[in-house]
Amino acid sequence: MPDPRPSTTTIQVPAFAELVETSEATIRDLIRRGVLPKAAAGRLPLIEAVRGMIQHVRSEARDATLSAAQEGARAARAEAAELSLAVEQRTLVPDEDAQAALDYVCGAVVTSITGMSARVTRDPHHRRRIDAALLAAQTAIADDLDRQAGPGKGRG
Repeated sequence: MPDPRPSTTTIQVPAFAELVETSEATIRDLIRRGVLPKAAAGRLPLIEAVRGMIQHVRSEARDATLSAAQEGARAARAEAAELSLAVEQRTLVPDEDAQAALDYVCGAVVTSITGMSARVTRDPHHRRRIDAALLAAQTAIADDLDRQAGPGKGRG
């Protein structure tokens, strides 16, 4: 059980600063702000000074955690606002990336269609008819994409 009588053990301010690994100026500032007890003749009551320092460090850690959480929330709100604006302005995916994706898909479709008539039949007459129908479908799709792209953005 702790002794209820106040401790009379004291420590010099420079020694306390060294003990808690900080500068004398910081210790004197903490004394001035009332975080640490007042020094009498350059000496601090040891137990009260240690308790004050522990409370100060805990408070600083709590404030730092809160500040980091607030900054994280602020950054998340800013990112959400940027994404919302990008969706509104239709710039979420850069035009170059969208065009590259579309080119890839179109290339995959053309590759898949190429040679399809040979896989379906050996009859040259039917192959020509299938190839003509597929070419007509590709041309219609390309024309439709050109119209949707608008002036100056089509196949050139």
